[in-house]
This record gives sequence, structure tokens and C-alpha cells, in this order.
Amino acid sequence: MFKTSDIVGGSQKYTGSSRIALLAPEAYLTELEVIRENPTSLVHVAEIACPIYGRIQGFVKTFPSRFIESALANELAAYLLACADQLSVAEQAYVLILRTEQLFKVHPNFRVELANDDGLSYAWVTKAIEGHPLRLLHPVNEPELQKRLRKWPLLPRVLAFDDLVANEDRSHDNLIAINNGVFALVDHAEIAGGIARVDEFLDPTMRSKNQLLSMLYGDVVPSNISSGMMLAAERHIEIFQQIEPELKYWYDILFPDSNARSHALLSFLNERARNSVPRIRQQQGFLI
Repeated sequence: MFKTSDIVGGSQKYTGSSRIALLAPEAYLTELEVIRENPTSLVHVAEIACPIYGRIQGFVKTFPSRFIESALANELAAYLLACADQLSVAEQAYVLILRTEQLFKVHPNFRVELANDDGLSYAWVTKAIEGHPLRLLHPVNEPELQKRLRKWPLLPRVLAFDDLVANEDRSHDNLIAINNGVFALVDHAEIAGGIARVDEFLDPTMRSKNQLLSMLYGDVVPSNISSGMMLAAERHIEIFQQIEPELKYWYDILFPDSNARSHALLSFLNERARNSVPRIRQQQGFLI
């Protein structure tokens, strides 16, 4: 499942990023609160011992065994791309190796889904962001929420980012309000068609529904937003090339014997990045 030589003292020897670390099972200290359980992902808050911050509270997101590779591949790719695009995300992320018995204790109703032959599983852990999910502050259709989001300076870049990764799941459930008018992005397991479509070929020409764009503007997108998305799209080739070596590094460590979804995602994102400008130009009705 993983290369033990990459784990030393609870974290991995080397990675090209200072924002992701690989943690051994001993880094998991205690569970605190279950946040969400559904057929494709399970989330709880736990205390984690990490190399940089010591004891932290982190969101531990794990997945049924059949979805682990696609879900973790998606989370890693979106997190690294968001960092390269200078978007607001958790300042530190971890891939945590957990014993399945630890997960059974936290999510006892999902023992069958979480079980595997190794007795080990991966979890995606992010350092808790000081803020609240928008769903706890505003209903999705509340004018005040939409007003705050429309004034967000990073909004065009976020909309272009969601188009790049084909994210159809950007709701007020995965935007965190960290202070007045500033938001952070979380939860990217459902990019590129979603983790449940593990057996389908990834089509980089797919037309993804931009939920946040539709929620805020419907069919009439202001010219400053469209232009801002175009400007952001011009950097997509650069940011993908910037993170590609590290993404390959992680996929080779985590899934050394697999040529499945994780490696297909590299080709998907490369092609999406190369076509970001013409794709958004066409979607937004630009003539040139």
C-alpha cells in the first residue's frame, strides 16, 4: 500500500512541498467529533501530532476502500493547484496512514465499507481553519450570502479554478468564512466527475456545471467576472506545470502499483489546463 521507507518519526522524509506531510498511524491521538458520514466519505475532527505545529485539531476525511485512490488523488491535486494559484486553503495538509480498527471505532456503521486486506487505510487531513462553513451562517439562497461572495476579490479566480478541475460541488458547504468578506476553499474529493465514477474514463472536454457561478449570477455573468476568469485561466498551464512533479511524487508513493484513476487524473488536468482559455472564452461568449 505504501513505502515504509518514506515514513520517519511520524512524517515523510522528503516532499517538494512544505504544506503536505505523510503521517504514520502513531500521529493519530484521539477522535473528538464526527462531522459527516455518507456513502462516499466520512469526516471527523481529531487531535493529530504533526511535525510542524505539534498537537493540532484536524479534519480527518476518509473514504470507503473502493474510493480511496480516486478521492485522495482528487484532494491532493486540487489542494496543490489551489496553493499554486494562491487561493485560500488550509495552511497545512497531511496524508495520514490509519489502522482500520481506528476507523471502525469512529465510524462503526461503516466497518464493511472501510475494511481491506491490509488493515490500513489513508485519510486526508487538513489543519482546522478558524472559521465556519457558510451553511452554518446563511441559507444558500440568502441575499446577504450572495452579496458577500460577489464582493470577494478572489471570486473570478475561484470560478476559473473550479472550471479547471471540473468541480461541480462548490456549495456553501465547502466554503469557509474566515473573516468578513474572506473565504477559504475545502473539500475537493468530487472534482473531475466525482469519486464514485471510478471506472469511467476521464474526459477532459467534459462540460462541468459551475455551481457557484450559477448560484451567484444565473445565466447573466457580469463582464468583470468573465474577464477575471479569463485572466485567471491564462495561468492554468503554468500552475499545473508547477505542481505536476510533486503530484507525480505523491501518486508514486501512495499508489506505486496502480495505473488507475490517480495517473489518469494527471492527463485530465494537463489537458484541462491547456484548454482553459478557449473553454472559458466559449462558455462566457467571448468572440476573440
